[in-house]
Amino acid sequence: MKRFAGIIFLVMFFNVWPGVSFADTPVTSTPFANAYKDRQIVEEAMTWGVPTEEITRFLQDPKQSLDIKAAVINAMYQQQTWEVRNHAELYAEQRYDKPVADLDLKDLNGDELFCLGYLILLDDYLTPQKAIPYLEEAKIKNPQSFTVSMILALAKAQSSMRTNDGNNLWDLTEPVFTDSSLTQDMKKEAVQIIKDYMILYKVDSAGPAEEAVPDKVEKPVATSAGELAINVYMNGSRIIYDEPPLYDPQTNRTLVPFRKTFEALGAEVWLDEAGSSVFGKRDEVVIQLPVGQAKALVNEQEITLDVPTKIINNRTMVPLRFVGQAFGYEVTAQGEPAKLDVFIKTVNPTICSQ
Repeated sequence: MKRFAGIIFLVMFFNVWPGVSFADTPVTSTPFANAYKDRQIVEEAMTWGVPTEEITRFLQDPKQSLDIKAAVINAMYQQQTWEVRNHAELYAEQRYDKPVADLDLKDLNGDELFCLGYLILLDDYLTPQKAIPYLEEAKIKNPQSFTVSMILALAKAQSSMRTNDGNNLWDLTEPVFTDSSLTQDMKKEAVQIIKDYMILYKVDSAGPAEEAVPDKVEKPVATSAGELAINVYMNGSRIIYDEPPLYDPQTNRTLVPFRKTFEALGAEVWLDEAGSSVFGKRDEVVIQLPVGQAKALVNEQEITLDVPTKIINNRTMVPLRFVGQAFGYEVTAQGEPAKLDVFIKTVNPTICSQ
């Protein structure tokens, strides 16, 4: 027990110590536990952030529904900083008195396989392939569960993102949303949280991140606050964001979600192994933006920025004008910060200072 208490202390220490911010990925940007905040065990998981003995007892209880178990696991990882964690090992030590590597998958039931697989997936979201065998076995033993099918689909989408295998991430999850043969064992609100994020990867005739806009520019769309409305247009088509652009009045800079913007500009995107920097490549230009720092590297040339890359609601926000110009686009703006239209147009590539 003393050894376990020491491990708990270390995990809690790393959970609160400033670390690397979450990246924008299928696994880290689908906080569906928010739909289960009416359950005390979920609130406790959000508070503690580790598999306490009470949480372990809940996860191993066959009377508890699988979607709430999934929400409890999801809730433990809802921090704004990232460190590789060992929650799966803590859980296995408490539940089975042995490390994960010593467990035989054939001896575990569907719920046990699912809980272990989802813990492994969230412990290190950069190596989802470790978790997929557990989740695939859980799917075999719980073939009708929407919850199991969805988490497995998110793991496969995460793996596809990491390997750049060409799969469309929406196409990996959309069949689960539409499969009427599955038992809907997840709250509708939770399903919507996942869907709202994954649909950002949907590719349609207007392009992967664009909405066609004819002839004239529409009025700025108000944000939830109703005070600031910033629209961004790429060659006449408005880029649709789930997290609205952010205006920084101190630097007069506009920050926009990284992935949606880079993809709209025709850039490939990826993260470094630690998740501490985001990257984009278009033609021969490679941009690296360290999260939380007011600098960038363009083709390994360091450039000082006026405003740092930031994390807002689990989205990596990057300076729009710098990114657009660094990729060789012309970037202009019309209006005031409260009602601003930003236009990105194709020109000859140049590398800018900001």
